[in-house]
Amino acid sequence: MPDGAYRLGFRADAAAIGGMTASGLTFPGKVAVTEISGSESFVRVDVGLGVWVCLAERLQVWQPGSDVEVGVDAAGAYVFDAAGALAATPGMAKSA
Repeated sequence: MPDGAYRLGFRADAAAIGGMTASGLTFPGKVAVTEISGSESFVRVDVGLGVWVCLAERLQVWQPGSDVEVGVDAAGAYVFDAAGALAATPGMAKSA
């Protein structure tokens, strides 16, 4: 992709509480709320850029206000250009 301003987007399953792989990005944040849905937990975390939703694959409860790190798998990110047009999708680099 050419140099420029981009916005990243990702699905909740690409964001996790805790450490990530070498291709991941990590952001500090505070837990806003945990929603339990069957065998999964959706954790809303305020990272200072907004509130992000993370998917935990097992039942977990984080207390509101707890400090956590949110790891985002960069390979699972959608990239949008300055005009909001989709510039790249997950897996695009693998297929190119």
